[in-house]
Amino acid sequence: MLYNQNYKPVPTGTFFLHFNTGYNMLTVCSQKQDFLYRQTRDWLVRQMRTGKLKHGSKLPGERALADILKISRNTARAALQGLAEEGLIERIPSRGAFVKHKGEVRQTKLALIFPEIGISQEYLQYSNWAAASEMQRGLIHESMINNSVLSFQYFSIEDSIKNPAKYADKLVNEYDGVFFVGDQHEAIMNKLKSRQYPFATVLKCASAPYITYNRQEICLESARYLIACGARDIKMLIRDADSFTWSVKFNAVKQACEENNIDFSDKNVIAFPDSSDRKDEYLKLKDFFSDSSSKLPDAFYCTSPEIAFSVLQLAEEMNWKIPKETMLMGYGNNMRLSPMVSKLTHVELPHYEMGCAVCRSILDKIISDKEIPEVQEIKAKLIIGKTTR
Repeated sequence: MLYNQNYKPVPTGTFFLHFNTGYNMLTVCSQKQDFLYRQTRDWLVRQMRTGKLKHGSKLPGERALADILKISRNTARAALQGLAEEGLIERIPSRGAFVKHKGEVRQTKLALIFPEIGISQEYLQYSNWAAASEMQRGLIHESMINNSVLSFQYFSIEDSIKNPAKYADKLVNEYDGVFFVGDQHEAIMNKLKSRQYPFATVLKCASAPYITYNRQEICLESARYLIACGARDIKMLIRDADSFTWSVKFNAVKQACEENNIDFSDKNVIAFPDSSDRKDEYLKLKDFFSDSSSKLPDAFYCTSPEIAFSVLQLAEEMNWKIPKETMLMGYGNNMRLSPMVSKLTHVELPHYEMGCAVCRSILDKIISDKEIPEVQEIKAKLIIGKTTR
């Protein structure tokens, strides 16, 4: 139901605009919690972004817009004035309002919403560090080359659960599209979904479009590579043994072993707490392999870069030769950034490409009204190298 500025309801239904000036038939969808002028403004912007209102085209006048949408002339005037102030249209006396030409349209505004204030503050205060983070760097790059501005924001999870409409209104009014980190703001997402607003998440989320990589496939490929190189006793080193991502990696390595009649079970796993750091992991590994009954495995499969670096540190102390006495499979992009190794066989994750892809999908929705894929999967790579002490 549409409401006017006095909060009196106007007849419900779907309203169609059809002009003799060559416009396509357009539809206004409403939400009762919006001010009418904002609904009108948002709808007109969508038509511009999708190309239904062409650059240089003349818009209906205040009176025509008010009559067709059953709103007051003041509401129509406010919507058009707002678009003019944003630089989206040009109002020429005695001629009317026109959509500005392509080169004159304002930059698209995008936002990345963090669920924890600590993360948000770090990204806001240390822009260079933010840009260096792979997925965020992809978002930044893709937004820049598409004439868009990307902002970092923090939304309190507790507050957004209490009043999701408030945060949804803020996003709709200030941004053209939004990315969320995970599913902590699901209540806001549901509000945005009902308004057909472009958004996606940059981590796995069951209730919203998200970006990911072929985790099981690449883990299976990397485990098969170790086995093809002669590994029969594989020691898997993991963090957060209760996580979904860990179980996918474990099951992939187990499958590769079963294909080759190799025993692989929980006894092949060394688990570390999710909160552990490199020092803790190194000390635990050292304690484990200092026991004379713990023989050196054919290969270490490390599920994080930090764990792999801990193995390298221990290998230096224990005089293990890598890859001759044991092999090492790394996992994660900062494997190749470490000064500790020049070459290392590892899984290279496509975080940068994921950031670019999810940003493109949002911009495609804003500009061309293309549907945002529910799940986008980008392929990771197996980088084969050799590491020696």
